[in-house]
Amino acid sequence: MIKVLGKRLLIKQELFGKKKLLIGTAKDDQDLFDIVQTVEQIGPDCPEGLVEIGDHVVFPTYVQFLSSKTIKRTPEHGIIFSVIHFDDVIAIDNPAPGEDQVIKESPIDLV
Repeated sequence: MIKVLGKRLLIKQELFGKKKLLIGTAKDDQDLFDIVQTVEQIGPDCPEGLVEIGDHVVFPTYVQFLSSKTIKRTPEHGIIFSVIHFDDVIAIDNPAPGEDQVIKESPIDLV
């Protein structure tokens, strides 16, 4: 298992296949998948209280992943662990109490 050091975060990126997709229109993973990014580990030099384990984080489209490890990758579902610098997090997007943000796995229907 990866252990983050310094001012870094270990992020679990879970990818869920989108239900409908026009053939030939996908440009990148965001077109093929709904992506949920969750904090799995917090480095020892990160400021306390700003980000917690389990938070759903938002970072810029062109964030620099310091390391990535693909655990599972199918057309319906994927899991990738990535290390990013703490300062690359621009927002926290946790579901409100009672709001269900879990995305169900579903096969892609090609149109």
